[in-house]
Amino acid sequence: MNIPFTDQKTLCICLTPLHVLIAKRVAETLGHTFDVGIYLSYQDDQRQKNYGERMGEFCKQIKFDLLPKEQYRGGMLKYLDLHRLRRSQIQYYSNIGEFDVVVSSCSINQHLWCLLSAVSPSTLLTYDDGLMNLQSKNLTYSKTTSIQQRLLLRLSGVTFHTEKLLDQSAQHFSIYRDKNWFKNSDYIPLLGQPTSDDQMPLDQAAERILKIFLGPAPEYPAEMWAKVETHLQQNPDSLYLPHPRDAHVRFPFVRLLTTDLIVEDYVAEALRNDPGLSIEITGTESSALINLSGQARVKTRSILTQSPNHQEAIELLKRHGVELPMA
Repeated sequence: MNIPFTDQKTLCICLTPLHVLIAKRVAETLGHTFDVGIYLSYQDDQRQKNYGERMGEFCKQIKFDLLPKEQYRGGMLKYLDLHRLRRSQIQYYSNIGEFDVVVSSCSINQHLWCLLSAVSPSTLLTYDDGLMNLQSKNLTYSKTTSIQQRLLLRLSGVTFHTEKLLDQSAQHFSIYRDKNWFKNSDYIPLLGQPTSDDQMPLDQAAERILKIFLGPAPEYPAEMWAKVETHLQQNPDSLYLPHPRDAHVRFPFVRLLTTDLIVEDYVAEALRNDPGLSIEITGTESSALINLSGQARVKTRSILTQSPNHQEAIELLKRHGVELPMA
């Protein structure tokens, strides 16, 4: 899509580290540095701040905005508290001015909707919120916003909701080739365009192979953890990256991957720094397997086996080229 950026004031909005990586690819695709970048965060930790600061790579000015903790009274008073919070957010964001073009994640998030309502863009461009906007994964975008919800939002001054985001997006940028809910969608590879060396088969291009296993969420059943342990015992050269919510030391015999980066970013940096390196990533049903599948010098695998509980995940993994065990 050819956006006439001359004399257009532009804003970029991110809510997660993955958003920052995708937004950077959007900036590269458009050939444009945004005037202002805003990182909306629920957490005031160093990782979030680091990724907020990295928006400076494709934004002239950046702002890290810590979102308020939402605590509401019971009953109908909750809606009064919500109304006051949304009104105050819109007033707060109105102070940053209006923007001609806004590039935003497509998150279904009322804080984001307050910001979009306040800045009132003439042109809205969107990009993925992880797998959320894929038709084959999440039905959220197919659910209509009720008249009651729309009324409550409108009374607070919030003019955006799910359907409006879909309707107002002039162009959507996706790191997935799968079908999504946005009518105008362009594919952009997460790690950028491969070079001729990158396009070589994994086993031929690799001078060195790095193996990473992505740990599942801590609430996974015991039988799945047993499969993970068996895989790691059979692949002792793998590095183990625990799930962000998993504080347990589960496998003392395995080496941990220690990094402040999300795995998509870690892989991109490792490949950038070592042209002779290829990476094999294994996991269960982590979205990172799909995010990185098909990228140059990257092979993704899942140890999920056929089961009614895993059927949707298995179909999605297959469709994106993630290798699965033989049936």
